[in-house]
Amino acid sequence: MWFLFTATVVITFVLLVSRKYGTFLNPVAFYSGFFLMAGVAVPLIYAQLNLFGSISSSAINLSCALNILYFTSIGIAFLVSNSPFTSIFAWILRFVRPIQLRGGGTRTSEMALVAQFLVLYGALMVASRAGLLWITNSREAYQFHRSSVGVIWAMCQATLALTFLCHLYRRALTVRSVLKSTIPFAAAALFLGSKAFVLSYFVLALFYIHTRIKPISNKSVLVCGSCVLVLGLAIQIFQGTAAGLINTLIYFDYFSNSAAFVDRFHEFGFRYGTLTISTLWYYVPRAVYAAKPFSYGSMAATELLYPGVAESEGATPGLMQWIVGYADWGIPGVIVYGLFAGFIAKGAYELFLRNKDVQSLALFAQVGLLYYIELFPNAPLLIFLSWLISQIVLIQSVALPRVANRSFSKASAHTLVS
Repeated sequence: MWFLFTATVVITFVLLVSRKYGTFLNPVAFYSGFFLMAGVAVPLIYAQLNLFGSISSSAINLSCALNILYFTSIGIAFLVSNSPFTSIFAWILRFVRPIQLRGGGTRTSEMALVAQFLVLYGALMVASRAGLLWITNSREAYQFHRSSVGVIWAMCQATLALTFLCHLYRRALTVRSVLKSTIPFAAAALFLGSKAFVLSYFVLALFYIHTRIKPISNKSVLVCGSCVLVLGLAIQIFQGTAAGLINTLIYFDYFSNSAAFVDRFHEFGFRYGTLTISTLWYYVPRAVYAAKPFSYGSMAATELLYPGVAESEGATPGLMQWIVGYADWGIPGVIVYGLFAGFIAKGAYELFLRNKDVQSLALFAQVGLLYYIELFPNAPLLIFLSWLISQIVLIQSVALPRVANRSFSKASAHTLVS
C-alpha cells in the first residue's frame, strides 16, 4: 500500500513539474526514474521474495513515508516561483565572464583537455597500483583500487565530461552528430568503471539536443528514458555485477539499506549535523593527512550501518538521498534536505534554460540532476566551481593565441590587398 502511494505521489509531481516547464525532460522527471525503481519497484520485489529479512514492517513503512516527504519537498521547490540559487549561480557566471567559453573553444583547446585527461588517467593507473586493470577490468579497479586515489579518479571523470561538452558546442549541430559524439565518449567512460557516469553522457546529450538543436517531444523523452534505463541494466550485466534481470534490479538495494538504517536508528541516535559537517573532509587530501576518514558525508551514514566497509571494500552500499538529513535531524532534516536539493537543482536548471551555454550546462550537470550524475563526482560546489574556472582559464589561454594569429593573418591579407 505504501509503495503504491509513493508511486502516486511521484507521478503527480512529475506531471505538475512537467506541465510547468512544458516537457518531461526536467530534473524531477529524470530523478523519478531512479526513484520509482529504487523506492517502489525494487522494494516490491524484495517484499515478494521475502528479502527484507529481519527489517521490521514499521521501519519499512516509515522509510516509505520518508521517501514521500523527500520527493514532495523536491517537487514543491520546483513548483514555487523562484529559486534563490538561480541568481546566485547567474552572479557567479557573470563574475567569470572575462574568461567565458564561447562556442566550446577551438580544436586546440579541446585537444588540451584530451591531453589533460590522458595524463590524469595515467596517474590514476600508477597511483592506484592497478595499472592495466583499469583497461582490462575497470569495474574491479573501480571497486578495489579507487579508495586512495578518489580525487584523481574524479578529475578524470570531470575532464572527460567537460571535453564532451566542449565537443558538443563546437561540432554537434544535428541530432546525428550529437549521437556520433556521445557514443565514443560514453565508451571511454567505461574505462573508469562507473555505470552512472557512462549513462550521464546520453542524459546530457538529450538536454543538449532539446535546448540547442530542436525540442524533443514527450513521447520521445519517454522512449529515450526507457532506453537509458535498459542501457544501465545492460551495463551492469556487462560489468559482471549481476547475472540476470532480477539480480540486476535487486542490486539497487538503496531502499532496503535505508530501511535497515531506520530499523536500527535507536542504536545510532541523532547526529545533530555532524554527518553534514563531515563533508568538509573532502577538502583534506589523504596524502596530507593520512588519518582522514574513509567515510564522510553520506558515506558516514553507511559507516554507522556497515562499519569498516568503505575501507575494506573501497565502495559503500547505496542509501536513499534523505538518509543524511534523517540521521542528523530526523523528519525535519529530510524535509530541509529535500527543499535544499530541489532549490539548487532548480536554480541550475533554469539558468541553463536561460543561457544554454557550456558553463551553465556544466553547472547543471554537476548539481541539477538530483541523482548521482555529476560532472565532477562527489566534489563540493566550491571545489567544482574553482575547478571549472581553472579549466575555462586553461581553454581560453590555449585558444587565444590561435585566435590572435588568425586575426593577424586577416589584417595582413587586408594590407596586401590594399
